[in-house]
Amino acid sequence: MILETNTKGEGKMLTNDEVIDRNLEQHGRFMLYALEHPDILDHIPKEAELILLPQDDEELCEVNLKAGKVKERKGDLVVYVKVGLTPETRTVMVPTVELVGQAQQ
Repeated sequence: MILETNTKGEGKMLTNDEVIDRNLEQHGRFMLYALEHPDILDHIPKEAELILLPQDDEELCEVNLKAGKVKERKGDLVVYVKVGLTPETRTVMVPTVELVGQAQQ
């Protein structure tokens, strides 16, 4: 099955495998965020369908948004979540070792 993803007339399409692979990457990003900010899960009902809207992948965002709208029309509870990347600098402490001297025997 091929999913049409481009409404700008360029004709580019994503295969199901591409959609799955890209969504797995977005899911990983969401899970990393949820591990550091578990309170976000309190805002997502257990019965809800989570629809990830990647801010750095316009094609996938469009596919997911369309899928979410279909689920809404069927009466499913849908929660949309924007997923993106924010640059962050962290200081990482690494061990250092210095040989100071040697005991005489």
